[in-house]
This record gives sequence, structure tokens and C-alpha cells, in this order.
Amino acid sequence: MIPSESSDFGSCEMIIHKKKAQPPEQAHGRIARTYLHMDQVYSKYSMSKQQRKLMVSWDNQYPITDIEYARTAEIFKLQGNINPVANKRCSDS
Repeated sequence: MIPSESSDFGSCEMIIHKKKAQPPEQAHGRIARTYLHMDQVYSKYSMSKQQRKLMVSWDNQYPITDIEYARTAEIFKLQGNINPVANKRCSDS
């Protein structure tokens, strides 16, 4: 996590400091489930232990929202594939 910094992007809460990026807090869960999905499904993608620990923490800390739930269902209807991480969270809620 980046120490208290103000955003260079106006009202967007995205922070970039010394080649590190910190997304807005409300995006942490969605980002975590996307990264964890990529790590599970795509063999050429892998995360470091530190990154995986952060993504698992964010996934647990920021529950799936109704909007993300609906988005997961819509992606399945359009593409025929599913994000197994988000889908499990949908089933858990």
C-alpha cells in the first residue's frame, strides 16, 4: 500500500507513486478476483507470493457486490465462460 498520497487524476482515487499503483479502495475486491481468476485459468500467468497474499486478503476483505454478481452472470451469458473465483463468491453470498 502506498503511503498517504493525493491522486494525480482529479476526482479518481487511483494513486501512482514511484512506479507503483494503488487502485481505489472500492475496486480492491473486483481487482483481486480478476487476478486470482487469471492465476487459476491461464497457465502463463502467475503471481508472486506477496501479490497472491494481497489479492486473497482483498478478496476476503471486500465481498462481491450486486453489480459484480450481475456482471459475472452477464459475462457468462455473452462468452460462455466464468470467472471461477467470482462465481464461487456469488454462490457463497
